[in-house]
Amino acid sequence: MELIWFGSHTTLGKMATDRSVTVGSVDVQPTDIVRNLGVLQDSELTMKQHINKVTSTCYYSVEKVQIICRGFNSQWCLKPCCNVNI
Repeated sequence: MELIWFGSHTTLGKMATDRSVTVGSVDVQPTDIVRNLGVLQDSELTMKQHINKVTSTCYYSVEKVQIICRGFNSQWCLKPCCNVNI
């Protein structure tokens, strides 16, 4: 179970230091980042972590495509895939 409080930096700073919530007999501590339907959301809704993760994944995939393209001649691999500059 995850808990996050959304708000501006100022608003979140004004909240009490103990921002936990008790659900039944379980104390749930808030976190700064949660994943919801594959999207990383931070407490200020800046999307920085999500953008960084997606960008990192894309660069990794492009690098793998470049490695695969090097193994084939131009007849078997599309040149635009191999000419992506990172």
